[in-house]
Amino acid sequence: MSSFKRRVPSTTVKGATSGKVPAPASGAQGVKPSIHLPGHTLTSTGVPSLDEVLGGGVPLGSVLLLEEDYPTGYAKHLLKYWVSEGLAQGHRTILVSADRGDDMVRELPAWREDVSSTSASSSASASSSTPAPLSTSAPLSTSAPSNALPGMSGPGKMKIAWRYERLPKLDQPSPPPASGAGPGRTPYHHVYDHLRPITKETLEEKAGYLHFVDARDWTEESDPMYHRLWQVITQAIHNRPPNKTEIDITRIALDSLGSPSWGPGAQGLIPFLHRLTSFIHDATGSSIACVLTIPSHVLSQATVLRAFHLADAVLALEPLGTETGPTGPGGYAGRIRIHKAPTMGALRSASSKMGWMGADLAFKWGRRRGLTLERFSLPPEGGVGARRTRGEGDDPLAF
Repeated sequence: MSSFKRRVPSTTVKGATSGKVPAPASGAQGVKPSIHLPGHTLTSTGVPSLDEVLGGGVPLGSVLLLEEDYPTGYAKHLLKYWVSEGLAQGHRTILVSADRGDDMVRELPAWREDVSSTSASSSASASSSTPAPLSTSAPLSTSAPSNALPGMSGPGKMKIAWRYERLPKLDQPSPPPASGAGPGRTPYHHVYDHLRPITKETLEEKAGYLHFVDARDWTEESDPMYHRLWQVITQAIHNRPPNKTEIDITRIALDSLGSPSWGPGAQGLIPFLHRLTSFIHDATGSSIACVLTIPSHVLSQATVLRAFHLADAVLALEPLGTETGPTGPGGYAGRIRIHKAPTMGALRSASSKMGWMGADLAFKWGRRRGLTLERFSLPPEGGVGARRTRGEGDDPLAF
């Protein structure tokens, strides 16, 4: 009789009972796991279309650098979205500015509580009213024919140029993660009204989450500006309540690093960025993400390139005019250039996998909607509704 015994795979997950598996980051609000960067967690920038370009959001433990545009200031608006999203999610937010001071806090965009609560309640009711899912052991049957192409079903299918249905779309917001659909949970990103700044009551309510530092008061100090900034950031991060058990998310927002307000020259900028990125990458016990802006028009090219090298992701906003608003064709306000995309623990970035690297991206600016990203495309010649007619005596080959 043969002594062969069939091996039955164990149903227990390796490491599930060892106690070495870290707690999932889904316990915090405003975060979700990345499907392109293994083992990393994302948080929203406050602009859904920008999250799509970055592969879902800003990875925790990374630094996003925004190259400032002069004189429009769209990069500063993105920084304000980053701060407001942190306050809306209940994240600890550190904002440091040496140019605007308290004005930057008062100009933060307000989020729409009614829209957020309505979307959260509708998704929760929809999830509670849906029946239990079927077993995944057997394939589900569909009514689509066997020769139907993917993406061709549904009332909104394309009848012409159906290939473009498979391309990623920026105008459609990404679906909320499963962790944000339950009761008592906030959505992954909020809706903002740029015409309505944040109220004083909201700032007082969120005072425990916002740590604002006005660096203009440091001009008379003996310590260098960047050394003082490093002390403020590390002290604010280490001052964590000892009885806090939930996952701690920290957002850092640095305004116009390297500008003349930070002192003559930019001698301490590169050493500070080197210490900051190393600290954020190696931070334990706290999940940190940083967004900062630098005015490249007042810095040398060598300094700008070294700053790009130290950051994990670099975006540049190139306005089409000198005033804020739609100044270019098609209502575009400018173009966005991806100099560097986050590749945390992966060979390729999420932006490269999704086809955003090298793509012509533009942004629009609305008085109420704020900033939105789209693929750059010129309008048809003569307008959309215009119809070009040709007379009987016209030569079709004539120019």
